[in-house]
Amino acid sequence: MPQTITTIDGIVRGITAGALLCVALSVWRGTAARQARAATVLASVSIALWVVGNARGLAGSGALETTMDVLGAPVAGFFWLLVAVVFEERPITPVTLAPALALLVSDTLRTRLPDPAADFLYRGEAVFDCAVLGHAAVMIAAGWRNDLLRGRRRARALLFGAGAAVGLFDAIISMGGVHFGQAGGLASAAADSLEAAAMAAIGIAGASLFLEARPGMMEPARRPAPHDAAADHRDGALLDRLQACMDGGIWRREGLSIGALAGELGMPEHRLRSLINDRLGYRNFADFLNARRIEAAKARLADPAEARSTVAAIAFDLGYGSLGPFNRAFRAATGATPTAWRRAALGAASADLEISG
Repeated sequence: MPQTITTIDGIVRGITAGALLCVALSVWRGTAARQARAATVLASVSIALWVVGNARGLAGSGALETTMDVLGAPVAGFFWLLVAVVFEERPITPVTLAPALALLVSDTLRTRLPDPAADFLYRGEAVFDCAVLGHAAVMIAAGWRNDLLRGRRRARALLFGAGAAVGLFDAIISMGGVHFGQAGGLASAAADSLEAAAMAAIGIAGASLFLEARPGMMEPARRPAPHDAAADHRDGALLDRLQACMDGGIWRREGLSIGALAGELGMPEHRLRSLINDRLGYRNFADFLNARRIEAAKARLADPAEARSTVAAIAFDLGYGSLGPFNRAFRAATGATPTAWRRAALGAASADLEISG
């Protein structure tokens, strides 16, 4: 029985690795944004190595086992990178690569330490894995409602959420010092196979998701485009209603959700999502609101009459619940902090006044 389980386990893991490598090849040769392609390839290859490296048949295989273990060690970090790049649209930088690099260095070091120290480091890696995967799960869940790309929303729900759950489960088990591939007995073999089956399902689901044509899922961000009412009378009328509602200042409402805006407009939420994404070019609802909010913030920050208003007061007036999201959105749009932008704008205005006077 154990030998049968081991054989099945190896077959399932091979299928999983194959599906993931197909994803990596297809995405790399596709038309997605360069950084999204790179993050997908790194995560797919790392997960494939992790899945194969934990196969029971590799136990005791010496150098091969060690090599697969080290190469698959950064899996949580590369998974986090994928979530950050694809869902949060962050760039690949030394900061976003740091979790994966830290795990790679730690695991390489662990293979050279004696057992007590190696075991301590192993448990530390498991704690770090939990933190990284937990944060990835938070990013997945937090942006789901505001994501306007249908394929990406489906990926959040069906693929990455399940992947984070499986990874967290494995990391929690590892924190207790009992790794699936290291424990013995029939129960451990069954647990190994269960993990492999779960990863296979996720891998195959991922392959079907990424290999199917889903325009817009990982494409480069588009600039908002003005609508053409003549091209589609129905969309034109809806866009006019949306424009009127936004001109009325609803975007200033703190905590405004796409569901609440759809209710104000009297249209289904999915219709509003399609309208903002397909016709206006926005990839998430926050960007749609920020387009209004940041322009209003720039006008107020550059107004000498508003010089005594704090940045926080302006942010709250424009619908932000706290200063952090406003600072991040403003910097992403302008490349400067609100304070630095205000200083430059008011300095230029003062110079103009002196010249004209």
